[in-house]
Amino acid sequence: MGKSARSMEKRALIMQAAVAVFSKKGYPRGRVSDIAKEAGISYGQVYHYFRNKEHILLLLFRERWQRFIDYIERTRSQEIPPSLKLQKVGNFLIRSYEREPDLMKVLTIYVVPHSPFFQKNREAVERAFRLIGKIYEEGQRTGDFDRDLNPQIAALGFYGGILQILLGWIQGILPSSPSEVAKAYRFIQYSSRSSKAAKGAAQRRPNS
Repeated sequence: MGKSARSMEKRALIMQAAVAVFSKKGYPRGRVSDIAKEAGISYGQVYHYFRNKEHILLLLFRERWQRFIDYIERTRSQEIPPSLKLQKVGNFLIRSYEREPDLMKVLTIYVVPHSPFFQKNREAVERAFRLIGKIYEEGQRTGDFDRDLNPQIAALGFYGGILQILLGWIQGILPSSPSEVAKAYRFIQYSSRSSKAAKGAAQRRPNS
């Protein structure tokens, strides 16, 4: 293994250890010494790769958020209805929690709008919301979504609703068994469906 590969492996090890520490102790209480102990390395080695624990959290967020942006862009380019594109974007967030619950817990709790981490990544965050808004705009052009809908408000509301589901699981407000997670996927399917589908369902619903 080359020096570059070993460096990348050690860097990934430290970031994984930081996720474990921040998830168990919380970011404010987690120390660089805790991260080093979790990773099984010396205290000084952490500083060889990162300036401090804030630097680690920033990079964790930026790398994962860029994956989210890349996924939205790939989804937007697919030849599928806008409502399905929106559903796929929502599903991506739920899958991320299923695959990496500790990481999503850390990012969801500590990278919030009033935190310095959010402000340092504001441009990237707003870019993702703009891209989701573009999906709504496409749906308005095709007649899938109501033309009176404000795309940016819709994008923020869509993302915010899913974020609250994640927080519900993290804080124990909502049960997070596989069957309950399946219900979250169904909610995303319901909330991302086109106006045409919603109107059709309403027309088919029997009068109470």
